[in-house]
Amino acid sequence: MKKVYTYLAGVIAMLLAASCNGDVDFGEQYKKTLYFVDSKNLLHAVDYAYGAEDNKLLFSVYCASSQPIDREVNVLLAVDVRALDSLNTQRRLENPLYEDKVLLPSFRYELPAAPTITIRPGARYGTLELPVTLDGIDADVAYALPLTIVSNDAGYDVNPALRSIVHEIVMINEYTGDYSGSSAEEAGSIRPVLPTMKAISANQVRVVVHDMEDNADYLATNYMLLTIHPNSTVSITPWESADVQELPGSFYDRVLQSFELHYRAAGKVITEKITNIDAPKIEQ
Repeated sequence: MKKVYTYLAGVIAMLLAASCNGDVDFGEQYKKTLYFVDSKNLLHAVDYAYGAEDNKLLFSVYCASSQPIDREVNVLLAVDVRALDSLNTQRRLENPLYEDKVLLPSFRYELPAAPTITIRPGARYGTLELPVTLDGIDADVAYALPLTIVSNDAGYDVNPALRSIVHEIVMINEYTGDYSGSSAEEAGSIRPVLPTMKAISANQVRVVVHDMEDNADYLATNYMLLTIHPNSTVSITPWESADVQELPGSFYDRVLQSFELHYRAAGKVITEKITNIDAPKIEQ
């Protein structure tokens, strides 16, 4: 019996020593599994700038494993409208105000006949870049490109919950963002405002008029279009049928990221001074 105890003690000692040794190779601890990066919630929204010359849609596939792969793995992808439909259906059930995502037209991006992401030996992930043309895209349509992992030549598992991704395109420009400030009537009160600037092109944004309701249901009547010129002057025109007339003196301060706007709305003379809430603070 003493010999048995001695033997067991020796085995336990060796196991403890091995567990404390960082150089010990325990081999693969679980199956290698593939999935899309940023696909946890299926929808992945990415900002793209109007006027940019190098806009690309970027997709990444990760290989989860306790050890890096020792061979090249080719992961075949495909556009999957079913993933987009599934997303829209699920989100509408969760939120009646949800805005459906729309399939990005195929002429706007370059997709190989057999789109493939390659993960190199020793790497954890691979990427696919798709050139995309976004100038002139409708700012009021939430375009997206849905991709799904179809197969891979290594026979690795694919995480069923993360095998698809819906890549949403959010258009911006340098003026996009949430602003705060004041909007004053010539012979009336000054009211605080918190408007949002929505990018329409590289140098244009849409914003709500003075004290009107900021609600997409009233796009035709409640919004104006600001065009920012190279000399920082700003032109103001109605968005669709809004009752807005430009007055002289509107400009944009590129350092402070602020607008001073002068216009007439519904017969009232308005002066609006607003600053991007994310603008860096400048010490006086």
